Formats: sequence, structure tokens, C-alpha cells
Amino acid sequence: MTTQQVQTTDGTPLLSTTEGFVLLAKFKPGQADAFRAAIKEMAAHPEALGTLERIGTVHFARFAIIEDTYLLFTSWFDGSVEDYLDDFYADSSGENFDKWLRYCEGWPGPHNQKAFVDFWTSHRVQDLARISAYDGVTLKEIQKALRIRKNLEAVLEDFQ
Repeated sequence: MTTQQVQTTDGTPLLSTTEGFVLLAKFKPGQADAFRAAIKEMAAHPEALGTLERIGTVHFARFAIIEDTYLLFTSWFDGSVEDYLDDFYADSSGENFDKWLRYCEGWPGPHNQKAFVDFWTSHRVQDLARISAYDGVTLKEIQKALRIRKNLEAVLEDFQ
């Protein structure tokens, strides 16, 4: 796997603090439309973002359907894959994921953490490469920079 390496001023490479995850799972026969409805329902309720806000490490998550046969889920987050999966399971014991993964073959349901993690890792697609304009920058650092920018713009407006 090729990833951009962040380096210190003396050239020593640092380990990236961000990671990507790609999941590819086959839908149960005839379940792609039910999945679409579940995602539409989830998107219609802002509280669905609560999990992402509580965990505080997920930069983005995306869903796609490939030929009405496969679910493609991608995300970018801070930390390790193990921590990412543990955080998601701990937030709702897998219940939030059951709302949309129940339509996929092999989904074990939400109540067994080992089975939850095994499903995710067994359906993970390895990256060939990950490219980011801000690799190594955490979500909290991005949010802080945006707050500083907003506050600085407010101060500058006061002087106009």
C-alpha cells in the first residue's frame, strides 16, 4: 500500500494519523431498494449524524450501490482500524449499523462485537493507494483551524 508520508523537519517519517476504510458487501437478493430506503430515511434525520459527532474522528462516510448487487461503503477517519471499529460498536452496540447492513449477506446482526468486527474486516477492500491533501491532519485539527478562521474573519470584519 502506498500512502503519503508526513515528515518532521529533519526528514524522519511520521506514521499517518488518518486511515481509510472501504467495505464491499453483497446485498441479499432483492434488497438493494430496501437499502436505498433505509439510507434515505437515515439521511432525512439529522440525529443520524450524532454517531459521527460523538465519535469525533470520522472525516466522511459514503455509501454507493454497484449494479444493485453490492454495497460500497467508504470512510476516512483518525486512528487505527481497530479503534474505528471499536468506537462504532461501543457507540450503539452495532445497532446503528444494523439499520443498513441487515440488507447484506453475512451480516451477523448487532449484538456480538467479535462478529461485528469480523464482518467488517472480512469485507474490507485493501487500498492500492490513498491520497489526501491533508494526510496526517486529524478531524479535531481541521475543526480547530475552521474555528480560528471564522473568529479571525469576525475580527477583521469589525475593523472594516
